[in-house]
Amino acid sequence: MQYDSVALNTFWSRLISICDEAEAGVIRTAFSLVIRESRDFCCCLLDPKGDCIAQGSLGIAVFAGCIPLIAKEVLQRVPAETLEPGDVVINNNPWENSGHLYDIFALEPIFYKGKLVALAGSVVHWPDIGGRGPMPDNRSIFEEGLLLWSVKIAKKGQFNEEVLQIIRDNVRYPDEVMGDFNSQLVGNNLMRNKLIELIEMQGIADFGTLSETILSRSEGAMREAVAKIPDGDFEGEIEGDGIDGDFTVKVSVSVRGTDIHVDYTGTSPQSEWSINSMPLYSKAQTLIGIKALVAPHLPNNSGQMRPVTVTMPLGTIVNPRPRSVGAASRTVLGDLCLSAVYAALAKALPERLQAETRGCTGAFRIQGVDDYGRLFEAVLLHSSGMGGRYSGDGPSGVAWPSTITSTPTEVQEYVTPALLVERVQLRPDSGGPGRHRGGCGVEYDVRIMGKASGACLPKMKGTMHQARGLLGGHPGEGGNLAINGSPLPAMRTFDVRGGDLISVKMDGGGGVGDPLERDPALVLEDVISGLVSPEQADASYGVALDMATERVDWEGTKKLRGSRPVGKWCFDRRSRYAVRPCDPGHHLEPADAPTD
Repeated sequence: MQYDSVALNTFWSRLISICDEAEAGVIRTAFSLVIRESRDFCCCLLDPKGDCIAQGSLGIAVFAGCIPLIAKEVLQRVPAETLEPGDVVINNNPWENSGHLYDIFALEPIFYKGKLVALAGSVVHWPDIGGRGPMPDNRSIFEEGLLLWSVKIAKKGQFNEEVLQIIRDNVRYPDEVMGDFNSQLVGNNLMRNKLIELIEMQGIADFGTLSETILSRSEGAMREAVAKIPDGDFEGEIEGDGIDGDFTVKVSVSVRGTDIHVDYTGTSPQSEWSINSMPLYSKAQTLIGIKALVAPHLPNNSGQMRPVTVTMPLGTIVNPRPRSVGAASRTVLGDLCLSAVYAALAKALPERLQAETRGCTGAFRIQGVDDYGRLFEAVLLHSSGMGGRYSGDGPSGVAWPSTITSTPTEVQEYVTPALLVERVQLRPDSGGPGRHRGGCGVEYDVRIMGKASGACLPKMKGTMHQARGLLGGHPGEGGNLAINGSPLPAMRTFDVRGGDLISVKMDGGGGVGDPLERDPALVLEDVISGLVSPEQADASYGVALDMATERVDWEGTKKLRGSRPVGKWCFDRRSRYAVRPCDPGHHLEPADAPTD
């Protein structure tokens, strides 16, 4: 059957809405905050080969890249022809999954009139999986929790109660874990039921033809976008903070026609600590990141991934040898893969430049015993500032590239009375100065209440290396962590007691362009908003301010900028502070100032 563009777009939109409805079902029925509030999950519809046809828009983007890769690994162990209606297969093997034991992949077959037409796949971050916990200073996967390798936990609708009991007996919070697993099944069941309903309502005789047409059209659109990139070989790298030394992620990106190949040869060897990025996570970050850069307007599916291939040498920090190390904190390194790829492609796509983002999504987990002797756990996610862009400032306080969200303070305190969040705000002056400023990170203080005690498991990144700026932009401020005012290592477990105050400061993104080229009116706006201090406005941007009247001191600004080196850009009075190439020596003149 042939589908015209209108029909194809209609059906594809319906499939995406099915995934959206499934994700809404997961959120509404989940027990843990990491799902209900942080949305650390994803639902996808897959074809019988494991290729993603459609992804929900409420979950994490990188999981959309992981899920088809995971499905293909699972189908190697549990072939599609062995699946029956009512089967459920789960997997959390980090080398075959999205990167650590807490992410559980669940796969269910979708049959229509006795024929396997699709698969429902989801990744959900469970609140616990036992073991020592997701600590960066783990040394082995076997101390991190329960490992489940493609277990058929249900056959023909009948669950294996013995396996379920093993899970309950090995986790700290069995009710929450089982509750979240049930919510995951709600999402998969919704995808199955809604897809069958769509097939019947629209009379789709061959769903396989529809799904392959969607994937082929998506591939074609992606190839058209890739073809606009100049052919060439482009290199990029980024250094990151390890536990006992730095690591380097190095990439070579080759563009040939409509194909892109990314090679991580030259990247540091795998670490003995639990900060390695697992292979599917590293690959998914690369695939989704390139797609977002080249064709951001397209909804995610496997068709857009076909033009991109990835090489990751075995034994490196982006592809450690199976079962050889821990995997709990794979985001420490994995989220930086994208920055290395973007550093390379910046040479090919200068109009889409983005300065570095360092902290990405930081997190720390506090687990312990409260005043009443009950086990408690809190996962506190905190966000950094994104790097400035060629066309604008970097957003502040965002989780990039994971797209995860933070838990509202009121909800966190209600669920975990052992914690009191005393302060949350954007961190002034953390964004790198530039013509386009880097985004600011978040800073906050958390108090341990009463007699509660436990362990704090931080997963901070970028505390030593600052996010680099571009084209003369300044670096963002690095992050740091302290307890009762004393600095702490960023990725080492430490004990906490009642009364302790944990302070977190997240990284700012790098700036783009010379700060002296920034519109003084925008600098004033940043100062009024609390993102930039008057001192930084003077020192970095060369802008004098009269804060009593909240106005730019234009004469003072002229003197400040006139005494400093001038870049290749300047202000154009005709476009009211637009920047343009100009001759050296051209400075802001009083006529450029607004008259109001």
